[in-house]
Amino acid sequence: LLTTTASKSCVICSLHCIFVAVVAEWMRVQHYKQEKTTTNIIFAEEEDDAKFDMMKLLPAAVAVAGVAIIELQGAAGDPTIGDLLSFAQPIGFGLGYLQLEELMKKKPEAALPVSAIKLIVVAFASFLFFECSPLLLGQHGSD
Repeated sequence: LLTTTASKSCVICSLHCIFVAVVAEWMRVQHYKQEKTTTNIIFAEEEDDAKFDMMKLLPAAVAVAGVAIIELQGAAGDPTIGDLLSFAQPIGFGLGYLQLEELMKKKPEAALPVSAIKLIVVAFASFLFFECSPLLLGQHGSD
């Protein structure tokens, strides 16, 4: 939040629901196409299942639009490096959700250890950034 506003970062970070919905729908279509190419049987009523369904993205888009309306009242300004860094959250967490979903399909008993590892990594990275930020920002104060 050093180079962007909290409201802009909030809207950017809320994009994870759209990112996850788009990637999950793309993965569903790819899985369906792969499954059908191995069986070589496609029925007419199943042909719609092989298409990317934009209606599945509508709830996520409405949610982000709602966040944007609430958070961006009067917020303006040029894009900053902080805005770019904020995009790491929806991509990183979104990919984490998708990988966790795939792992839970294969090993449902791994939910607690995986969640604990994710929390520890985020806590450690946050603490490390907090401790190193004076060095990174050139603030060597002797308060």
